[in-house]
Amino acid sequence: MPSMLVLARASSFAGLLLAAVLPAQDARPEALQLAIGLQQRSLHDDAVRHLEQFLAQDPPRAWLAEANYRLAQSLIELGRTEAAIAALEQSLARGGDGFPLRAEALYRLAGLAAAQGQPKVAQRHAERLLRGLAAEHYLLAAAHYTLGEALRELGDDAAAAAAFGDA
Repeated sequence: MPSMLVLARASSFAGLLLAAVLPAQDARPEALQLAIGLQQRSLHDDAVRHLEQFLAQDPPRAWLAEANYRLAQSLIELGRTEAAIAALEQSLARGGDGFPLRAEALYRLAGLAAAQGQPKVAQRHAERLLRGLAAEHYLLAAAHYTLGEALRELGDDAAAAAAFGDA
């Protein structure tokens, strides 16, 4: 069973999560699966090229949000922050509230904003992320910490301390 093989070979918790919440690997369009394979081999330039081609070919709607999210992952690895932010925002717009990678996309947006010295933007993304997280979500503590860092940068030490305490 291919999906069990993928789960068994997943090298990170995020890989396990993606396999659990996204449709079966067999259902993915071949072009998207190829790009994911390139990402897994850290061939991000090639992955970006394939993902951009995939997105330009009017792919099945069900795969647009994931393709944009994965494009953002490779763009981040290549240091193309502005393009990564645009791809993450596109993934959220296309995926809506039910997008399985919504939390990961918001967390990455918050982190990118913080890295760019934009604590207010980081705060906005972290708060949006926290509004949608279940109490047992694996990003809960990290989201609180990210919010705390943004609030600390904004000079709101009391709110930052509360966010760090929630982490």
